[in-house]
Amino acid sequence: MKALADKKILFFGTPEFAVPSLTALVEHGAAVRCVTMPEKPVGRKQLLRAPPVKRAAEQLGLAILQPEKLNEEFRDSVRSWNPDLAVVAAYGKIFRPALLSIPRHGFVNVHPSLLPRHRGASPIPETIRMGDAKAGVTIMQLDEGLDTGPILAARTYPLHGDETTGTLTPVLAEMGAILLVEILPAYFAGTLTPKPQPTVGVTLTKILRKEVAYLDARSNTADALERSVRAYTPWPGSWFCIDGMRFKLLRAHTEGPSSRPSGTLVALNEKSCGIVASDRQVLAIDSVQPESGRPLEPAAFLNGYQKLFGKMLDEAPQPLTQPTT
Repeated sequence: MKALADKKILFFGTPEFAVPSLTALVEHGAAVRCVTMPEKPVGRKQLLRAPPVKRAAEQLGLAILQPEKLNEEFRDSVRSWNPDLAVVAAYGKIFRPALLSIPRHGFVNVHPSLLPRHRGASPIPETIRMGDAKAGVTIMQLDEGLDTGPILAARTYPLHGDETTGTLTPVLAEMGAILLVEILPAYFAGTLTPKPQPTVGVTLTKILRKEVAYLDARSNTADALERSVRAYTPWPGSWFCIDGMRFKLLRAHTEGPSSRPSGTLVALNEKSCGIVASDRQVLAIDSVQPESGRPLEPAAFLNGYQKLFGKMLDEAPQPLTQPTT
């Protein structure tokens, strides 16, 4: 007998991160209805594209709701279905008390960090950017705050220092899905005691903007810049400007010291190049992409843009929120 066969669960989620949790609930027998964000235009052509959770829900044959607002009309539809529980995984909106109070067992959230560290909108990039030794997922009860509810369970994942947001996200998504279905039977039975979040170690992440991914080499060390490149892969992508030309830095690693001023684009030899950081260490370029161009290896970048080497990167746009260590 499947562990969740008699439970009605309303699932809130939007991006790819949420898909494993949705799938796990269905596979473990829950009766699931899915709530996801409306389609939004994406790309240069601004074409409407269904969120990953909607595409997954369609394949699973689930009922799908895409409300513009979580208003009284929506709440009435939730009440009429009378769910046992609501599960949230990166949905994209704040939940108010009028909605939180409807399911018999409230709301639980699958959050990709070890709370209370990295609350908010971008926990996975921040975990990488700040050089944390470990990542993880937390299952918590939702309250009115932003990721402030009591913790039901957490699981850690050791980091090796080469992860990108693109590679770490699916790992934590699967981990969160497994942990979710493991703990829900005990949660429904009332044998799992929620624990208040610690009051120390709290950090808050923000919605990512393209501006924060600028490589401000004058103010940041090579190590910090290298972490930022990985944190902002695949989106929004770390970038820099020199002589008014914009480049996206796709991959990089740290090299040894340089006597050149911080912020200088330097050739290291015939086949390698980099950017001098604030600590006079070099952030070596492994792959770089000119605006509207194809990705280039270091040798091709050197050959094609010789006039740029020895020059300073353009000043960073303001405001920036990158680390300064």
